[in-house]
Amino acid sequence: MKQTAMLFFVLYMLLASSIAHASDAKLKGALCYIQADNQVVFIQEVITGLYSLPGGTIEAGESPKVAAERETWEESGLVVNAKALLTKTKTAYIYDCEVESPIFVYHHQNKRGFHFVPAWFAPSYGLETQSVFLSLPENISAQEYRFPEQWKQQVFGHKVHNQDVQYIYNTVSSAPYVQSIEISFIETIQNSILNLDNAFSRGFVWVMLLLDSFSSIFMVLLVLPLINYLFGAKFSIRLCLIIIVTAVIVYFIQLRLQLPRPEAYFPDIHMSNKTGFGMPSLSATLSMVWLCYVFNALVRRYKEFSPYKVLLLLVLFIVCKDLATVWLGGHFFSDILCGYALGILIAWHYIRIENNKNIHVLNVMVNPIFWWLLTLCLHGLVWFSHALIIGQLAAMALAISLLLSVSFKQSIFDGFFSPKVQITLVSIVAVGGIIFAPQIIDSVSNSSMMTYLTKCAVVFFLTLNAMLLGRIKPHANASNINLGIYL
Repeated sequence: MKQTAMLFFVLYMLLASSIAHASDAKLKGALCYIQADNQVVFIQEVITGLYSLPGGTIEAGESPKVAAERETWEESGLVVNAKALLTKTKTAYIYDCEVESPIFVYHHQNKRGFHFVPAWFAPSYGLETQSVFLSLPENISAQEYRFPEQWKQQVFGHKVHNQDVQYIYNTVSSAPYVQSIEISFIETIQNSILNLDNAFSRGFVWVMLLLDSFSSIFMVLLVLPLINYLFGAKFSIRLCLIIIVTAVIVYFIQLRLQLPRPEAYFPDIHMSNKTGFGMPSLSATLSMVWLCYVFNALVRRYKEFSPYKVLLLLVLFIVCKDLATVWLGGHFFSDILCGYALGILIAWHYIRIENNKNIHVLNVMVNPIFWWLLTLCLHGLVWFSHALIIGQLAAMALAISLLLSVSFKQSIFDGFFSPKVQITLVSIVAVGGIIFAPQIIDSVSNSSMMTYLTKCAVVFFLTLNAMLLGRIKPHANASNINLGIYL
């Protein structure tokens, strides 16, 4: 088994090395300088959160002009013709690009003076592009730019044709009817707190941001040590598999529906760090999946407890977390409700597998070879999609694959601390990792590759924390713990 695991690890490292080599091999890029209404079109990147001109990497056999036109369309949804070469920096060609039709822009400006461009139909929206906007270059500092040392050379001093703009004055009415009502409601409840401008409002915002940080897979990684204790290792690993599969399903549904978040229609209400499409909510779907799956096991195995009280607390926390995301403008209410419905449906199918006691299927779900194959498949999907969520899922799968390939005879803290103390210690480490991860990521934000890898490394670390440091001696009612690791 160890030889097989080592073989898969070598194959994985070869794949990861090829990805890194492919990324480093293409150093030259081509960017478009688009001036309209005496302002410039910028994009904000998903990975780094920094700003740049639209454009990207020149592919093999592609001319810089064609690359600038293609990348601008993929990132911003604008069809352009690259004209004269304005300048050439250390990393990219900068072209004067003319848009084939007037640029549609929201007339409303956010607090920084940005006019946002509707761009959710662009191929790279949510994957590489967080937002597209029209702004005066002076509204952006060099430190916020993707290449700060090239800020002046790329953006200032170009004499180009000033293109036409068509402003959309009623931004909320451009949303679907139900969502336009939701936007007005979100704006009202936001302003009711923000307008207070006192200690309470600032504390309220801090609590909302804290709750929002436990969205997506981070919430699952936070509760995994407790799940290890209640149900054993096999159950925890099967839960991780369900989470990974569910996240991939939601990712593809979002790409198919292409329904944007509230900020796409009314940027002023955006206070969350959510990116990409919002329907259905990934956080709400994952929360409902693990809640239903865990609660079903809790009722079946712990009849002496009062599980309904536990369920009430979990439901209350999940609802508060999702309402916080809505208040911050990261989701519509309808996104959350659709996520709940999808999560219940997915959990029901997995609960049927548990209830049918299909031993073969259950054993495959915790097989190290299966997890290594899953890790390779996810990294292959990263290669084609470049989606951050897929990279984080791949990091989670890699951590579990490594742990399944190594045997431990006892818990690290066995004999030193009680299970409750162990769960508390591991949870403190997890919460600290979630809270301080943004500061670590900000320190490498000038490199999109390093930012991407750092965000994936955070998930890898939290998974190891939950499944390695969280190797807690199981409760007497926990079953199915005879695995290659002792959790």
